[in-house]
Amino acid sequence: MKVRVYWNTFKCRFSVLSWEGDNKGRVINHAFALLLKDCKFIVQPRGNARAREEGKKNAHAFVEGTIYHGRTRVQTGRVRYNPFRMIQFEMDKEPIKEAKFVFLTTREESAEIYASKEEAD
Repeated sequence: MKVRVYWNTFKCRFSVLSWEGDNKGRVINHAFALLLKDCKFIVQPRGNARAREEGKKNAHAFVEGTIYHGRTRVQTGRVRYNPFRMIQFEMDKEPIKEAKFVFLTTREESAEIYASKEEAD
């Protein structure tokens, strides 16, 4: 199932939006961890600008992909996004727009995102 995922600052977990079918655009789940395949990193410029202007976060940055229930053994790098310092997601201080696999998890009430551009073993 194709979804868009964003960090929900109020619930301290990820909100999962359906991105296909009758529920497209609706939150269908909240998760502490999620594995996605064939992903895109999306930042809506107007939402980024609004976060900077208002000095508070809003839901404008997403990871879009397909929920993956299999196992992977791939090398990953940490992905970061801070709307007050960045205009796009970054991995190793370089912009990242796509990844083969993305692992989203929580740690001490904050989001951690790891991505791989490799195929799984």
